[in-house]
Amino acid sequence: MTNNTDKKSGGLICKGIRDLYSKLTSLEKPYLKTKGYLFYIDDIGLSIGETEYSFDGMFNIDIPYHIETLTVKLKRLEYNTVISEECRIKSNTMNDYDHDADLYMQFYDLNIPEEQELESAKFKDRLPVTYIKKDPVHVKQIKKGLFRNNQQIFISYLKEYLEKNGIRYKHDKDGNTPRITMVFDAPEKTDKILTGTILFYENHADYRLVYTDTRKFMPKEPPHPDRLQRLMNYINENVFVEQEEFGHKDRKHVYYTPRIYVNYGDNLTITAKTMIDYNIWRRIPETYDYIVKDCPAMLFSITYLIAAVYAGVISAKLAIEEIDSWNK
Repeated sequence: MTNNTDKKSGGLICKGIRDLYSKLTSLEKPYLKTKGYLFYIDDIGLSIGETEYSFDGMFNIDIPYHIETLTVKLKRLEYNTVISEECRIKSNTMNDYDHDADLYMQFYDLNIPEEQELESAKFKDRLPVTYIKKDPVHVKQIKKGLFRNNQQIFISYLKEYLEKNGIRYKHDKDGNTPRITMVFDAPEKTDKILTGTILFYENHADYRLVYTDTRKFMPKEPPHPDRLQRLMNYINENVFVEQEEFGHKDRKHVYYTPRIYVNYGDNLTITAKTMIDYNIWRRIPETYDYIVKDCPAMLFSITYLIAAVYAGVISAKLAIEEIDSWNK
C-alpha cells in the first residue's frame, strides 16, 4: 500500500477525514470489504482543495471553506482479472467538520474485515481472489444486502441536511416503506408551497415534488388541452436541473432529469418525479442539494407558466419563449 498525500493529515479540519486517514494507513493488514467483496488497499491519497466562500444571508458575510478528499484505491482478483475500485470520500469544512470516521465508513460501505475472514480468504500477490458463479440470483443477493445496509444511512444524512437548511419535514412510514415528507416555501415569500416526498424502497428512492394550485378561479380542466400538452412536452425535453459540482462552483452538471407532469380535477397539481438509485446517490453528494434546493427551485420557476397555460391565460408559445429567454 502506498500513501499519496498532498497535505499532511495534521492540517485537515474535518475530524472524520483525519481519523479515517489515520485508521486506514495504520492497518496492519491493508484490506477492506465493500460491495460484498474483499479488496486490497493499493493506494491512499489525501488532497485539500482551494479556499472558497459561501454567502451567509443571516450575518451578511462570506464564510470560507474548502473540500477535503480522501481517495482510497482498491484491488482484487476475479479469476485472473484485476478488478479496481476507487472510493473518493469528500468532506466540506463548513458543514461536515464534526462527522466521525465510522459515519463515513458506513456511508461509503467500507468495512474492516475480521481476522477470521482474512484467514479463510485466498490471495495471489497480496490481492484477494474470488471465484464466483455469475448468475442473476447471485447479483441480486449482493445488491439486496448492499442497499438494505445503506438505506438507513441515506435517511439519516438527509434528515441532518434538512435540519441544517431549516426545511420542515416528517419521518414516518408508508406501510413498511420509510418515508420523509418535506415542505418548501417559495423564495419570493408568496403563499406557494411545494410538498416533497421520498419513499425509500429496497433498491432506490422515489422522490416526488408536488405543487398544488388551490386558487378558486382555476378551471376544473384546461380550456385548451393541446396548448398544455405542447408546453409540457417542451419542458420535459428542454428544462434541466443544472447543479454546481460539489466544491467547484465554476463546474455545472446535470445529474438527474425529473419527469414533470400535471393532474387536474378538484385542483391543478404539478409533479416532478425522480428515481434515485442508491448506488448513484452514494457517489454523487450533490444529490442532497438536488432534493433540498435545486429541484424545488426548478419547479418553482415553471409552475406559474404551467398554471397560466392551463387556465388559458397565455399561450404555450408565449410560455416557451419565456423559458427560452432564461438561457440568453
